Amino acid sequence: APFLSSPINCHLIETSWLAESPLTPPLSKPPSKSQSQSPAPKGYTALSYTWGTTSHSHPNLKPITIDGRPFHITPNLHTALTHLRSASPRKELRLWADSLCIDQSSFSERNLHVSHMREIYSAARETVIFLGEATPGSDALLNAIQEAGSEIEGATTRNALLKSLERVSGMRKHELVHEAERILWRVYWKRIWIFQEIVVSENPIVQCGAVRVRWESFCQAVIALLMEIKVFGGGYGNAARERLDAIYWERKAWRKKRGLSNKKSRWDMWGGGEDDRMGLLDLLITKRGSEATDPRDMVFAISGVAVMPVASKELRITYEEALARVYME
Repeated sequence: APFLSSPINCHLIETSWLAESPLTPPLSKPPSKSQSQSPAPKGYTALSYTWGTTSHSHPNLKPITIDGRPFHITPNLHTALTHLRSASPRKELRLWADSLCIDQSSFSERNLHVSHMREIYSAARETVIFLGEATPGSDALLNAIQEAGSEIEGATTRNALLKSLERVSGMRKHELVHEAERILWRVYWKRIWIFQEIVVSENPIVQCGAVRVRWESFCQAVIALLMEIKVFGGGYGNAARERLDAIYWERKAWRKKRGLSNKKSRWDMWGGGEDDRMGLLDLLITKRGSEATDPRDMVFAISGVAVMPVASKELRITYEEALARVYME
């Protein structure tokens, strides 16, 4: 697309996460001639975003096309597709977006795909954490994190990290703190599904508008900026930072349990480490106050990655089940 406002044209493809996964083990024997001539999988980008309003009647929102046919999508998804495409306007983007790749009107299809959500996000080449439209402040903060990325991840003290951000941004510390607070109070961070989407992803990327930064750089920078914030009234002002802090360490716990590469900060982030975080009850507590379009997702989004009690049976993904029954199970 040569312009940001160009129409969005899509084509639906069928594949499997096993064929795409960067974690798929190598073949035990050399590929056949036909296999060796096949192009390597291109990989796909998984989208993590806020559904927002499900109304498709926005006056200025034109439908996208899928295989030549018009298809109405929500304003938030339209914004996400527009900005994801702008990162490489001359290339085709292979994308997983749940509201397009799952028939939301079919209980059986939702049950099937949601039960495999962990594999879908694990197999993605990257997961884009799309926070919404940019503001001058979000651009300033994310550009600073992007430019100082190597210094942030190599910093041995919190003070050194903060000095790097101030130097590359030309902003004062309190200005950076203000923008970090604003970006964490975006509605994206209250979605229950982001927990699983981020935790199992091999390569999360944070994007706001057109600017994108590495997950590790983003977390270290924002947590460092907000570490000393104190607000009268029982620490209410820390709630946004605590949500990010929890997901950061939960992802570490997930990767540690599976023996995956698990880079840690060189300075003390005071997060309490990654141990004893993934029990079902622990996660239900840390995710209290999260939001979901379907309240059953408050259970389904957690159960897919939680450490379940030994004697318990696997929880079924059943959207046709009564809400009370899902919670009772």
